[in-house]
Amino acid sequence: MKKAGILFSIYIILSSVSFSQTSIFQSGPEMNTKRMGQFSFTLPNGNVVLIGGHGTNFVSLNTAEIYNPTLNKFTQSSMQYIHDMAAACELSDGTWLIAGGSTDLGVAPGITGAEIFNPADGSFTACNSLVYPRCISTAVRLANNDVLIVGGWYNQTSATYGELYEASNKTFYATQALLTPRANAMAIATTDGGAVVFGGCQIYGSGLYESVEYYDPSTGLFSLLQNTLFPADAGWYIENEWFMRPMSQQRMKNGEYLISAIRYYADSTVYTLGTFNPDTKTFAKMDLATPLPNTGDGVSFFKGPLLDTAKNFAYWLAIKNNTDPWEMQLYTINLANKTWKTSGFYTTDYYWTSASINLLPNGNILISGGTTSSDYYTNFNPVDSTIIITGSVTGVNDKQANLPSQFSLSQNYPNPFNPVTIINYSVPKSGIVTISIYDILGREVKALVNEEKTPGNYSVQFNGSNLSSGIYFYHMQSGNFTQTKKLVLMK
Repeated sequence: MKKAGILFSIYIILSSVSFSQTSIFQSGPEMNTKRMGQFSFTLPNGNVVLIGGHGTNFVSLNTAEIYNPTLNKFTQSSMQYIHDMAAACELSDGTWLIAGGSTDLGVAPGITGAEIFNPADGSFTACNSLVYPRCISTAVRLANNDVLIVGGWYNQTSATYGELYEASNKTFYATQALLTPRANAMAIATTDGGAVVFGGCQIYGSGLYESVEYYDPSTGLFSLLQNTLFPADAGWYIENEWFMRPMSQQRMKNGEYLISAIRYYADSTVYTLGTFNPDTKTFAKMDLATPLPNTGDGVSFFKGPLLDTAKNFAYWLAIKNNTDPWEMQLYTINLANKTWKTSGFYTTDYYWTSASINLLPNGNILISGGTTSSDYYTNFNPVDSTIIITGSVTGVNDKQANLPSQFSLSQNYPNPFNPVTIINYSVPKSGIVTISIYDILGREVKALVNEEKTPGNYSVQFNGSNLSSGIYFYHMQSGNFTQTKKLVLMK
């Protein structure tokens, strides 16, 4: 299906600050395959990876697509297994574990197949199998680099028992039983080496859960952490879009994680943002300056929020209810002062059910997939369409407040790396900025930046594919500011 090539200029409306910035919704490049329900994540080099999902006639897919924002193009690769609504987690070496998923989500869900995706060469390599067949599960890397996987759909055993992928021997082992069997659960690693498991529902989709439990790797046991998501404020549940992206990409500047939750009333559904502190293992509801609209105000539902590149704002896509076709609206929440603003509405000829939403390195938002049906046949008619939201989505006043007050050079990520890593840096005033890579003998091997920069936060990518493994240094200079940091290339 071809997409309308119309650009929509959307004038932002701020609840407490007025400004004249615009954002533009436009058709993006088509994917190679019509798909929905894919797991997605953003790599350090800015590429977006879409894993599996299901295609036309509800057929689960064994293909992945990688979107390159520089080329504005999708490239498709074959995976070793079919993965529809799989679990995925970045490993300590920068590769990704892809585990489970469905061969036919509508009839016989759950597989034990698992594989490793290597971003360096785009390869998928089969690894040892899961203990239990599972899909609509979640994976989280613990402090010891093992991966905890929990949750199962249409399968009581996989919903009841988690499993560990031990990084040292690349093998899966079953854990003890969870207190509450869950499908579509969420998990976040805690600073003490464990993880919290929360949200989810019964294996057939009903009965959302409020309780939070804690996994202790020293004992292998799950214990009740709290009965409600937000203490002293019962009735909030995790919304079901969360399994589409890794929680690791929801970490804020202060180290807490951004979540979203819903509460049901007789005549409306209410939405809120919240946070999780991995040090104290506590959840907190985020009290905004003005409450977000609910279904009674014309919003049908929100799709899981994104953090902006500088992690100062949360972007949240809302769908207007009682419209056909759907109308989309972008909410921008200032995480510092808790104010929010909205865009105007954007309409296209399909629905964004089970579409993936990812932030690009330049701050744009990529929306991939969806369906032409909103009834029983929703999962049978996916699209190959994408949408890119471009332009600034922050206000003038917010943007000024977001400017850095001093020079800074961040540690590259990932580190060690192979072969691509990202270096973030901040510039408080206009001037020539240089960043170069040096070997251990002090010889320059790559000039990354050498140009005038205006005040702002920046990122630059370094590809060491033509260099040998070893220790290197990157050096930044602008005016009187100089700083050097170490990076490790490990092939």
